[in-house]
Amino acid sequence: MTSGNSSDLHTLRSRLAAEETLRGRVRLISKVPPVGTLGSAIETVTVALRSDGAAMALAGALVAWIRTQPGDLTVNVSRSDGTTVELSAERARLDDENTRSLLTDLLAGSVDAHDTRTGQG
Repeated sequence: MTSGNSSDLHTLRSRLAAEETLRGRVRLISKVPPVGTLGSAIETVTVALRSDGAAMALAGALVAWIRTQPGDLTVNVSRSDGTTVELSAERARLDDENTRSLLTDLLAGSVDAHDTRTGQG
């Protein structure tokens, strides 16, 4: 997540962990910045995916969570191979079907870094 705060990540983690397909696969990782540097702890929500069903569950849960968030936010979703998609929502207005499709494809490994679909409605 590139905008928002730590409690947003905790809420997201809880929402994802509540999905039966994702249960036991969701972790919140915190990293303290190196000694002598400025900045706050870096937190990331990670989800271990092993099937397309899990990718669909994650995409649906992520879109549903984004739509409940007040204000503007930006979320980065990355695969272990480095492929990343950035979702930006203004007052959580996303085209659910397009966004869910893009995320599912990304997470299942069938989209490349040059995909130009957007999730804005």
